[in-house]
Amino acid sequence: FADVVYDSFVYQGGFIRNILIKPKGEGRFPTLFFIPGYTCSSIDNMGEDHPYEKFILELVKNGIAVCKTEKPGMGDCVGTVSCEDADLYQELAVFKESYNQLHLYDFVETNAIYIFGHSMGGVYAPLLDVNIQPKGIAVFGTVVRSWFEYFIEQMRVQRFIIGEDYLLNDSLFNTRASFYYNFMVEKKSPDELRKNSNFAQILTQHWNNSDSIYMSGRNYKFWQQLQDANIIMAWSKYGGEVLSMWGQGDFIAFSEYDHRLLAQIINKKTPGKATFISIPDIDHGFVRVNGMEDAVSKFRNYNYRLDNYNCAVAKNVIKWIKDRP
Repeated sequence: FADVVYDSFVYQGGFIRNILIKPKGEGRFPTLFFIPGYTCSSIDNMGEDHPYEKFILELVKNGIAVCKTEKPGMGDCVGTVSCEDADLYQELAVFKESYNQLHLYDFVETNAIYIFGHSMGGVYAPLLDVNIQPKGIAVFGTVVRSWFEYFIEQMRVQRFIIGEDYLLNDSLFNTRASFYYNFMVEKKSPDELRKNSNFAQILTQHWNNSDSIYMSGRNYKFWQQLQDANIIMAWSKYGGEVLSMWGQGDFIAFSEYDHRLLAQIINKKTPGKATFISIPDIDHGFVRVNGMEDAVSKFRNYNYRLDNYNCAVAKNVIKWIKDRP
C-alpha cells in the first residue's frame, strides 16, 4: 500500500538520512512531517510493534504521505555531530532543512503540508521557522510554557503520581526548586552543581548524570537552551491551524493546562484556528491505559505496551487533516 523513499541531505559536511513513506499511486498527497521525542534513537527499522510505526502507517493507509528524519548521528547519518552531543539549535536546524526539502518531491502537495510533533517534537514544531508555512501543526504530549516551570511542576505533580510521599516531597521541594533555578536559569553546569551535595543527589537520581556533560542522554546545554526558547512567542507568531492533543493517562506531559493554553494562544489571535482534544485511555507512548496511575504501573511492562497500542492520536490527526478544506 506504500512506497518508501530513502533520501538524504547535506548537513555540516556530512549527510542526514530522511525517509518518506507515500501511498501507492500517482499524484500529490497531503504530507505529514513527523518530529519525534527527545531521545537519541533511530526512526528507521523501528519494528512493526513500535507505536511510531503504527501511527505512521495508519496515516499512509489513509492517503497521507509521511516524512521522518534522523537526528544527527543516528541511523544512516554520516559525518555529523552525535545526537548526544547535538544542542537544541543543531537539532532544530536538521529538522528545518529536512522540512524545506519537501517541495522537491513530486508526490508532496505543498499546499497541504502538516507537522506532527510528539513530546519534544511538539516543542520543536513552532520553532522551526521554515520556508513554507505548514497548513497545520498537530501536537501530542508536549510542553508550552517555559521548561523551568515544567520541571518545577514535575517535582510536584509527577512525583505525586508515581507515588512519592507527600510530606517527603514537601521537605525536598525547596532544594529541588533551587536546583532547577541554578541549572535552567543560572545555567550552571553539572560540575558546578555537584559542588552542592543535595544537587549532586538530584543529578544522579533524576538525571542519570555521572559525568560533566550528559543528562538523561543529552548534552546538558540542550536542556538549558530549552529555557531560552520562547515557545509561547513562537506559537503566537504561527498563523496556521493547530490540533493540540493531551492524553488523560500521560503522566510525563502531565499538564492538561498547557495543551488547552496552546489552543487559547492560537484562537485569541485567529478565532477558530485551534482545536484542543483530551483523549481518554492513552499514555505518553500511545498505549491504552486507565488513567495516570495505571500508566505508571504499566510503564515498564514491555509485553503489555506492545499489545495495547491506542490508535486515537492517529485517528484524530487523520480526521483533522481530511477535514481541512
